[in-house]
Amino acid sequence: ELPNGDVYKGSFTEGSKSDTQGVYTFQDGHELQGLFKDDFAVIGTLKSEEGLYTGSFKADALGVREGEGKFEWSDGSRVFTGAFKDDVMVTGAIKCEDGTSYEGGFHIRKRNGVGTLTCQDGRQIAANWKYDTCEAGSISYFESGVCDGPLGKRNTHEGKVNSDFEPTDVEGK
Repeated sequence: ELPNGDVYKGSFTEGSKSDTQGVYTFQDGHELQGLFKDDFAVIGTLKSEEGLYTGSFKADALGVREGEGKFEWSDGSRVFTGAFKDDVMVTGAIKCEDGTSYEGGFHIRKRNGVGTLTCQDGRQIAANWKYDTCEAGSISYFESGVCDGPLGKRNTHEGKVNSDFEPTDVEGK
């Protein structure tokens, strides 16, 4: 047990966790398992009540997701695969159990920047997003209807194949 109450199980090299495999358990129950270099995990898995992350970590901050990785929500509702920076999703793809998906930019777990939302029925909204709100873009295969699911609230629009639009109500939950 460490002075802060966390627990590390693994080998030590001259008093530090350097180039070793180990398991670091935080006081809150989160468990980090992987390859440690200079006291920090650089690649491995992080289990929490929220879900399971597999990928790379910041080399100078314990348990901070950085670089390429995959995060699976513990309830099985979503999977994100892509890039993290300072523990935040930056760009990648998120797929939901209902078939809805989004690929593009993120900011604080919200769609942000250029990205494409694909609804369960195949309709796509390619747009510039700002904090989960579609600012402008084009709709492919869309006459009228809805796009429900964890990535978006009920959206209704009238349009044509690949028509440009300026919606204000394509928002996420």
